[in-house]
Formats: sequence, C-alpha cells, structure tokens
Amino acid sequence: MVNGRLWIAFDCETTGFPPIGRLIEISAILFNDSGKVLDEFHAFVFPPVAVPSFITRLTGITSEMLTDAESASVVLGKFVGWLNPQATLVAHNALFDVRILVREEPAVIGAISNPIIDSLPIAKTLGCFPNNKLETIGAYLCPEVSGYHRAAADSQIVIKLLLHAIDCRIDVEYPELFSGQSLRSMLDSVQR
Repeated sequence: MVNGRLWIAFDCETTGFPPIGRLIEISAILFNDSGKVLDEFHAFVFPPVAVPSFITRLTGITSEMLTDAESASVVLGKFVGWLNPQATLVAHNALFDVRILVREEPAVIGAISNPIIDSLPIAKTLGCFPNNKLETIGAYLCPEVSGYHRAAADSQIVIKLLLHAIDCRIDVEYPELFSGQSLRSMLDSVQR
C-alpha cells in the first residue's frame, strides 16, 4: 500500500476538445493518503473565444462569468507555483487535461516536474462501475458531491476514486498504475 504520499487531484474545464478547446476553469486539491485536504487551487480563465452554448449547458460556465478572469498564461503560472513538488498529479483521462495545459502554455512541459497518473485506467481496473465516466463514478463513491463537469467537483471525485482504489489495494496489485509519468512522456506516448 502507498503510505505517506501526497497527491494533487486536478481537473480542467474547457470550451471544447483539444487542440482547439481553450481553458476556462482549473481546480486542484492537494491531499494525503488518508484523504485529508491540505490545500486547494481554483481559478477561472478568460478564454480568447466565447464559451459555446453546449459547454454552458454542460458546466454552467458562461462567458460573462469569465470577464474578470485572468489569462491562461497568468493562471497557469500561478498553478505551477502552487504545485507541491512532492505530490503526484492525478486526473481522470489525464491526457485531455495535459493537452489543454500545454495548448495554453507550452512552457508547462518543462515547468511541471510532478509525475502524473491517470485515474481512468484505475477505474477500469476496479471494474465496479457501469461505465467509467466521472459522473457515474461520483454517483457511486460520493453522491454528496454535486456540480459534475465543474473542475472542483470533478477533482473531489478523483480523490474518492484514488482513495477507494488504495483501500482495495489496487496500488499493490497494479503498481504501474500509480507510478506516474512525466508530462512530456505522457504527450510523447500518444505522438508515437
């Protein structure tokens, strides 16, 4: 079992899929193996495009909500500065979030040295959900969390999923799912 490790569950909301989607919200929660939240980061991002109506229906985020938000470059600079270098980053379908971060600020490739793991293969390995969508997992593991498709709520679900997997000893049976990889190697693996 993984003991004494620090984790950062993070999630991004966007105007669409990479490579054209733009960042509109980012949330991250620093926590430990016992589930204790140690710190949180949240920011809206002002995108260079309007928020499409289907994204507003999905997330509840409107262009008007973002008018006073800072640019992606500023927000991601703050995010990188906030990261605890001892923590492993965790995101559901992590490649989506990584592609968005790099799309917005290519320098994050070198600035983020934390290993990253994807909670999607962990959910698949658990095999206890009707599907592996974050909303479905949330309904099973943390029905008290509302506001799916918002970065903070989705980050909370990732925490519950990771802790559930550790409780089920998935980290012992499949340690490769928890070892993490660098942001650069994650991107390189899909470009091959």
